[in-house]
Amino acid sequence: MITLNHKKFAETEKELIESLFSPTGTCTGYAKRCKRKITLYNAQHVIIGAITRYRVLAMATPKAEKVWYSYGTIAEIGEYPLSEQQEDIKKLATSFDWNAQNKLIACYK
Repeated sequence: MITLNHKKFAETEKELIESLFSPTGTCTGYAKRCKRKITLYNAQHVIIGAITRYRVLAMATPKAEKVWYSYGTIAEIGEYPLSEQQEDIKKLATSFDWNAQNKLIACYK
């Protein structure tokens, strides 16, 4: 489970379903750990953003079967003060094993 700006992103279908009955709240979408980034998806499996290994949170916009990354506010995460964003991503990046096998949810277009 990944938390950004108090919004949760499940890493598996099981986590998302369990969050529906959790008193701490429901997940906003999915997160998939890749080799060099963590990709964020909304609940409909549409890509919305990514966190790179360089600790950059980027907004993703699907364009003609490709994805365009840019700086911006991701609607599912909301306005995110830069100091809190940097702190959350720093914690996430340092706790993440960037060399682990990619065994999480499948990518969706």
